[in-house]
Parts: sequence; structure tokens; C-alpha cells
Amino acid sequence: MPQKVFVSPFELSKRDLEDESLHVLNQFNRQLCASINSLGAAQSRTSQLVAGLQASPTTQIVYPSWANLPDLLITLTVSGSVQLNLFCVAKSDTPGSTIFFAIFRDGSQVGPTVPLACPTANQVGSISLPWLDPVKPGEHTWQAKWAVTPSGATATADGKNRLLQLVEV
Repeated sequence: MPQKVFVSPFELSKRDLEDESLHVLNQFNRQLCASINSLGAAQSRTSQLVAGLQASPTTQIVYPSWANLPDLLITLTVSGSVQLNLFCVAKSDTPGSTIFFAIFRDGSQVGPTVPLACPTANQVGSISLPWLDPVKPGEHTWQAKWAVTPSGATATADGKNRLLQLVEV
């Protein structure tokens, strides 16, 4: 019996993403599908993806406080552990600043804090944060959050180039 292969539940057009960001996102998506397939994709899986809708949102919230990363919220009922994947392209207006990213479940951080160093002003960079969340069955809410240092710096997401994906494993 042939094994079922997990295929990404989303398609984003070049109109939605810049060419370089699209390349990075497509590479990220291929790696995600490969990792899910290595876990065995023969069973049906719950999955959801949300992408940026608001163009170029900003934050001045100083780390270790957190601001919600606009549009990256998933509420879903699951039967067990989930693979989370956060991708974001961003920049800061302040040389030497750092933008921090994390995923929260039901109001508490799950997984690591991922820094994006910004050595020069307005230099665009990207992060990807894959995380296996051993959540208990039930309805949960996952939210991507971000913050910046130092005080006075402004972090800006690059257009709509961000997404949060959840796949039940």
C-alpha cells in the first residue's frame, strides 16, 4: 500500500510575497513537508495556516514584553501534539537592534525566543521557528508575538511576509 504524502495546505502568489521572501518561504515549506512526511503522513491531520493580511505592521514594544504579531493567531481543537512553524521577514529602523519572536499557546510562551539581529538600519532579515508543541487534547489558541530592543527602536514586518502554520502530528 503506498504511503500518503503530506502536501502543504496553502498556496501564496507572488503578488502576496516579494520574490526573495517567496523563495525562502517555499524552501521553508518544502522542509516542513519533508519533516512531517518523515513522521509518517498516512493518517489524516488537522492543519491550519494563517498569513499576514495587514501590510508592514510595526511594534515598539521592548523585549522582554511582547506584542501580538498581527494576523498570526490560530484557535483550533486538536487531539494531541502539533508542529508549529513561524516565518517572518522584518527590519528595524535602529542600527544594532534586535527583533525577538516567539509562539504563545493559551497565553504562555511555548518554545524558544528567536532573535533577528539588525546590524544596520532597515536591513531586511528573516526568521523561521519550527516547534513541536506537546499539547493536551482540546481547544487551544496559538499566537505569534514579537518585540524589539533597544527602547526607541521600531520593528517593521516586511509587507505581508509572515505566516504561522500548525499541523497536528
